[in-house]
Amino acid sequence: MKKYLMMFLCAAACVCGADEQELKFEKIADWLPVKGVTQIEDGFRVENRVMLQSKNFIDIIPGKVYKLKAKVKCVSGSKTTVYFGFNMYQANGKVISTQHVQAIGGTLATVAKDAKKGDTEVVLGPDAAKWRNLSYTFIALGAKKDFSDLPNYNVVQCPIKGIEKCEEGYKILLSGKLLRDIAKGTVVRQHISGGYMYSGGYRNVAPDGKEIELKGKVDGFLPAGPGYVYNKWSSYAKKARLLMLVNWSGKGSVSEITDIELEIEDKK
Repeated sequence: MKKYLMMFLCAAACVCGADEQELKFEKIADWLPVKGVTQIEDGFRVENRVMLQSKNFIDIIPGKVYKLKAKVKCVSGSKTTVYFGFNMYQANGKVISTQHVQAIGGTLATVAKDAKKGDTEVVLGPDAAKWRNLSYTFIALGAKKDFSDLPNYNVVQCPIKGIEKCEEGYKILLSGKLLRDIAKGTVVRQHISGGYMYSGGYRNVAPDGKEIELKGKVDGFLPAGPGYVYNKWSSYAKKARLLMLVNWSGKGSVSEITDIELEIEDKK
């Protein structure tokens, strides 16, 4: 297969064909500005906990496979974790996170009593029987039975510590205070929050200077509706940014990330 080699922020590009692209992200200038990052050969050194996102958007094209790879080593500090993947966006540049699309089926319900900002409970009708007792969850407002509200950005974080039956239906007990008013009669649905799209994988890295490879791929799209997985694009996604969470679990650690590449090729 012919190759087309392109480097961001490079004045010259070697064009060998249009079937495949190999994009390199080895310069600090290829990423959105962030503290704690210094340039090294073929990559950069990262001190402490840092989230890196590529500066330029990458178009998501049907029929293409997106392959990620990078090398990482921890050179000092404590054992740490590095995550590698993507952030997805709509055509208008709005990010698509898990809580916007990861709906729990069967949880469409109606708010049975006015809930006020600062409350520690939300009362739902009897149609909330399938709500789950989860700490990493959101209430999606204005939810639709056919999921036509997705991606839903009208979401309220609501870590749940318990669910009790009550006269109106179900009382959702929160571990914190409700962040906004929710009127009686509002149709809601339970959504799950979580991590990012770790298509390139994640690894625990010991501070021994041993180099470890991260790699993975995204191949195709999920069907329209709820869902968020590491190896398929959301059906609503039109573009993406590379994402790296470096030293995410190792306070004071220093890691080196090199040979960061994205290959885009036709699906075989």
